[in-house]
Amino acid sequence: RSNSLVNDLTLKDVHYSSTETFVVVWGHMETDDQFICMDSGSLEFILIPPHEKKNMYPFTKKGTINYSRVNFFDGNNNKNENYPNFFKVYKIYFNLRSGECLYIPAFWWRSYRNTKKNIFLYMCN
Repeated sequence: RSNSLVNDLTLKDVHYSSTETFVVVWGHMETDDQFICMDSGSLEFILIPPHEKKNMYPFTKKGTINYSRVNFFDGNNNKNENYPNFFKVYKIYFNLRSGECLYIPAFWWRSYRNTKKNIFLYMCN
C-alpha cells in the first residue's frame, strides 16, 4: 500500500475554474473530500469543523442540508441577532496562494472569496 494520499485517491470530479474579482462563495459543506490547487491568484478560506453544524444555521438546497444562512465573511455576523451562535463557532482562516493546494475533508463547512482574478483546480473523490 502506498503512503501517498494522492496515489490512493480516486477522483470522480475534476474542474478547472476561474473567478473574477470579489467573488464570495456562500458557506456550505460537501459530502466528499476536496483538493483545491491554485494556478494563479489567491483565495481566502474560512473552514469550520463538522461538529459546528448546529451553529451554522443550515438549510436545504438541491435536496440536501448543506448550505448555511450565514455569510462567513460578514463581520456583522458576530453581532447579528439572527445568528447568535455563529460568533462561537471555531473557524480556521486560510489564504491559498498560487502554487499551493488545500485538502478539505468531507463535511467541513467552508466559504471562500477572492480579491482579484484567479484560476484554480478543484478535485473531489
